[in-house]
Amino acid sequence: MLAGCGKGTESGQDAGKGIPVSPGAKNELPNDIQRVSVTIDRGTFDTARYAVQTGAVQLAVTTHGSPYTLAIDPLVRPVELPADTTTRVGFTAPEAGEYAMKLTGGGGGTATLNVRLPGTR
Repeated sequence: MLAGCGKGTESGQDAGKGIPVSPGAKNELPNDIQRVSVTIDRGTFDTARYAVQTGAVQLAVTTHGSPYTLAIDPLVRPVELPADTTTRVGFTAPEAGEYAMKLTGGGGGTATLNVRLPGTR
């Protein structure tokens, strides 16, 4: 149920698919996309839980220190995150549930992505 996984970096490339994207793509997203900021420092997520509703999601993942690889099974295949930069990761959260966010590379941090139906907590 992967609907749009890949990463657009500040360089304007979608490294997950090798497809160029327009430099202003981050500003061209529809208003109904949920935007979530994630910070990774020394192999650790800045919080243990992130919450979104079902539907389109864009993570803005900022890394400090090392490069990492992020996966959210089965929503996001492994995505490389360069050190000391912000990478955008887009996907669709198709159904409510809890999903494990896992880092490899410069650390083995984990967090939980809590996907809920609109209007629920």
